[in-house]
Amino acid sequence: GASAAQGNESKRVLKFMTRNMDAGTDLNLIFVYYPNIPRGVSETLAQVISTDIPSRAKRLADEIRTNQPDFIALQEVTTWRTGACGSTTVLYDQLQLLLDALAARHMAYTPLVVDTLVTIEAPALTGCVSYEDRNALLVRADLRPTGIEISNVHTYHYAHYLDLGAIGVTGFPPIYHGYMYADIKAGSDTFRLFNTHMESTYFFDPTGLLQVAQAGELVAALNATTLPVVLCGDFNSNAEPGPEQTATVGMILGAGFSDVWRLFEPPLTGYTWPLYYEDLASGPATPVERIDLIFTRGVRTLKVDETGLTAPFASDHAGVAAMMQIGK
Repeated sequence: GASAAQGNESKRVLKFMTRNMDAGTDLNLIFVYYPNIPRGVSETLAQVISTDIPSRAKRLADEIRTNQPDFIALQEVTTWRTGACGSTTVLYDQLQLLLDALAARHMAYTPLVVDTLVTIEAPALTGCVSYEDRNALLVRADLRPTGIEISNVHTYHYAHYLDLGAIGVTGFPPIYHGYMYADIKAGSDTFRLFNTHMESTYFFDPTGLLQVAQAGELVAALNATTLPVVLCGDFNSNAEPGPEQTATVGMILGAGFSDVWRLFEPPLTGYTWPLYYEDLASGPATPVERIDLIFTRGVRTLKVDETGLTAPFASDHAGVAAMMQIGK
């Protein structure tokens, strides 16, 4: 199919998608078996394998082929490695699996930027397991020749991070989240595209104080530019009443942004998580949170859709795809 990118020199129509790929675990089994870390790591690995990451990458590629986004904001883009401690080898590279699956469907995307947030290697019952968490922005490979220019690419790790040692869980490095952005010139206009994955709430932080501190950092970065902005991500902040409704969404709206889903759809719709459970539960679930979001400031949204809602699922998150007009 043809790209959504079209128009004349002064206006361009582009399509954006945000997708959490799902690491295959919420890492809670580490804490269930703590302080027996090798047992927890082995149980986590078994859980990751059971989610069939290679098949899920193919399903996501099918979804991308259907939606034809020009830019894709990805979160929870993990690499899992196993083997001898200190020399583990790749078991699953979610980004490469997706790029290969897209290429097999004659869909060429290239990474605009990839950011590694945290790498943890821990002993299992046999050998070691290494977990790497990343965010990524992808762009259609055939988009740049149509007059799209990309510059000023940056990544940033939030200064407010999760310190497991503060709750008595030792032996793990700081858990970072962050954002990335790039300036995109489309025709005669330039906008800034952001992608973020923010910290979740926890039993020891039920109102998301850590996440809200990260949101303060993000809003400062958003306000630092006068360019129009498209902001995509997994915010772990429910935009509807219910679980995980933190202050983050309100802070972004207060900075002059529009929640593109709400421009077209009524409240209590568009829930994106969970499509299935991990860790201590399994099977299908009923989504109760709208945490995968696209916001805009100074950009006109033409259309918005949910994606990835049909089983078998590519992720425990649904996605959001939005078509936007760049230029007045």
